[in-house]
Order: sequence, then structure tokens, then C-alpha cells
Amino acid sequence: MAPLSRLPLGEDGRLDASPLATVELKSKHPAVVSAATTPAPLYPALSRPLVDAWAMTSLEQHEGRPEVAPWLRGWEDEEEPHTDVVWRTYLPCLHTGDETTIPPTIVAGFFHNASIHASEKLEAETTRVFDWLLKRADRLGKREHDAVADHEIVVIVLDRGGDFVRGAN
Repeated sequence: MAPLSRLPLGEDGRLDASPLATVELKSKHPAVVSAATTPAPLYPALSRPLVDAWAMTSLEQHEGRPEVAPWLRGWEDEEEPHTDVVWRTYLPCLHTGDETTIPPTIVAGFFHNASIHASEKLEAETTRVFDWLLKRADRLGKREHDAVADHEIVVIVLDRGGDFVRGAN
């Protein structure tokens, strides 16, 4: 609160937080502003070949195209990885007799036509999601055998790009 209390009062009696006032505050009280400022995260070096690799959007996979997050947000040491969880009543699969399969082409088509909306997502720390899934699987395992059919698909894992990784029943 110390830096904010040093802002000048405007004509209406409220604190003036205009760009000019904040620049003047930084020049007049650099130690106070520095103490109240979060240090900027470290960023990896940005090179022309890297930007060119990101620009090749026609290539679905490119070995020289890493995730863009560290260049946008910097390296965040303390933040735990997050996972998005989406619940759907119906999942894409093929039933042939007593066997159920999940062909990647069907998954791709399903999520292309019924894409995941932001309102369906729950983002949480990966460890919390993993613990929750373990507890859920344990509860399902203790239920009556016919409560969840052996051939029923209960989870499909997609990567960040929305491509099929694996499924489980």
C-alpha cells in the first residue's frame, strides 16, 4: 500500500494513478516501488529460427517448435503443472461384441465436431486431478460389477493439441 499512498491527489480528491503519475512515482521513489514490485520471471532467448518454426503452422508436428508458454510467461519455478478435466456423457468409441476400442481417427473427428468449450473445463493442479482420479477409480472398483460395464469407456486422454493419447475402461 505504501507506493499507492504516495500517488498525487487528482482534482476530484481521488488518487491519480494515470501513466504519468506512476512514471513520476517511479522516478521520485524508486526504492519504494522496487520493494512493492514482483520481479520479472526469466525468459528463454528468442531467436529468428524459433519464430520461423512457430510460423510454419501448416506443419502439424515440427521438432524445432517448442511450447510457446515460457516465451510468453517466462519460466515459473514455483507453479505446479495444471491439467484440464472435461466431463462428457458420451465418448467416442467402437463396440464390437464384448470389446470396446477407441480408434484415434474417431476421437479426432468427435472432438473436431464437438469441440471442448471453455465452460466444460475444470483446470486444477495435476497432482490434485491424479489423486481425485485414483479415488474415483477405487470407488468404481468397489461398486457392483454391473454398475460400470467392463466395456464402458470412462476416460480419454488428449494432449495439449487435442490429439488422442490413450483411453481406459
